[in-house]
Amino acid sequence: KLDAGARGFSNTGDGVNAETTGAAGTALRAEANNATANIFIGANPKNLGANCTIDPSANLTCTGVITGGAALRSEHRNSRGERVIAYTPESATATIEDVGTARLAGGVANLRLDPSFAAMTDKRWYYVFLTPLGDTRGLYVSVKTPSGFQVRETERGRGNLEFDYRIVARPADASNDRLPPAATASR
Repeated sequence: KLDAGARGFSNTGDGVNAETTGAAGTALRAEANNATANIFIGANPKNLGANCTIDPSANLTCTGVITGGAALRSEHRNSRGERVIAYTPESATATIEDVGTARLAGGVANLRLDPSFAAMTDKRWYYVFLTPLGDTRGLYVSVKTPSGFQVRETERGRGNLEFDYRIVARPADASNDRLPPAATASR
């Protein structure tokens, strides 16, 4: 039995149903007035322990998939202390990315993928995007393996310069679906 200020139960429908028609109203409010109290816990133990928790610091953790409407966004505080909104880029397939800076020596750079990042990828494909940070004839990826890649300067160049790189890979646990059909909304 739960020790609760309010409790709802039903064998056939909603245990608790909250609704408001007020323009500035709140249908359901959960407040935890203790530094160690969870704000919200939702669980379905009959479905492989499915649950969602909002912890005392307002961190949301769910065992299932979280989906959203239009562009996903997050709030940040900039260096001037102002709150701003940033939007998440969207992709036709599931991807994971890593970035870095490296240096050509004599026109060649051999880079190892970060082992933590490599362990997250499916090891079958990844893309590398290069941005030279100096004057060059051009750069290209000459070799790609599951553990790293080689960058060379074009036309047998022998340059010694830094470059930025961005790696885009498929996560190890992602399906190969490209733009899979969305579930029909029940509105």
